[in-house]
Amino acid sequence: MKEKTLEAHIKNGLLSPSYLLIDRDILKLKEIAKWLADGFNTADVFYLEGAPNILVKETEEFIARAHLSAVGDKKLFIICDAATMTPAAQNKTLKTIEDTPANTHFLFLASSSVPILNTIKSRCAIIYPDPVEKSLTETAMLGSNPNTGKIFSAAESVIKSKTLDQALPHLPLLAKNLNISLVAFNHYADTLTIPKRAAILKTLSTINRNIEAGCNPTNAFDRLLMELYK
Repeated sequence: MKEKTLEAHIKNGLLSPSYLLIDRDILKLKEIAKWLADGFNTADVFYLEGAPNILVKETEEFIARAHLSAVGDKKLFIICDAATMTPAAQNKTLKTIEDTPANTHFLFLASSSVPILNTIKSRCAIIYPDPVEKSLTETAMLGSNPNTGKIFSAAESVIKSKTLDQALPHLPLLAKNLNISLVAFNHYADTLTIPKRAAILKTLSTINRNIEAGCNPTNAFDRLLMELYK
């Protein structure tokens, strides 16, 4: 998923050392980050993601790589939801982006600008991505799966479920159709908080891997249900 400002900066050779992308739909921001990362050597793209918060220790290990040589010609550091960084973790990152190593770029993704320190904001090019329409690829994917309607209904049912027994029957279908499940949860974004949706999708991925490996997905289901009803 392209972002017009970033695309223009890349085209003109003006990519900023640090960007802050803000949108309540963190999944959309992750898709933009993936699009940007595709222009980098795979070995030079690093992700930082913590649950429920990104702490100082994780941040230290992450930014330590900024001073290593790139495999390609530049490196990209993606903080998947900077709004979950503790103030101490943000301050730790600040020291690096104040003097960013050459050919190194930081991309902060944030579901809200409120928790982001002003000192971080002042050193980033801030972008509020425009709303996007469904891509042709996404439209084709939805149209080619005969279970699309059932998947959307299952996602809505999970979101509205008040008890474990109500949610459980819908989870296997969602886990086996993750791409469409992601679209479905995006469709119901207004009724689902960003942290809750991210927790659901992360655990659905675990369930799917377990199923593909022939393992019992019970533990992953349990984690998903705890996220839903904790």
